[in-house]
Amino acid sequence: MVSIRLPQCNHVVLGNLDASMNPRCTQLLNDPRINVEYLKSGMDNLLLREKDLLDQHAAAIDLKDQARTEETWQDLKRLRQEIKLAGLD
Repeated sequence: MVSIRLPQCNHVVLGNLDASMNPRCTQLLNDPRINVEYLKSGMDNLLLREKDLLDQHAAAIDLKDQARTEETWQDLKRLRQEIKLAGLD
């Protein structure tokens, strides 16, 4: 993670870079006093999203909600493709 403070204002730009120094995500903070501990790297975010989707998928199965089960399964397939492209599989 890199942090860039803009000297002419009170803004801070936060960015996550991958191993090849390519930007993964950025965020502009209007007030640098904001606690930014909640920010996760792109890789952590992918894995957290996967866990959340797995929980949603299991809940849909338990409720016998076929439409929601299929929707979360398709979301999981797309997310797992992202995880594979990121080299996290």
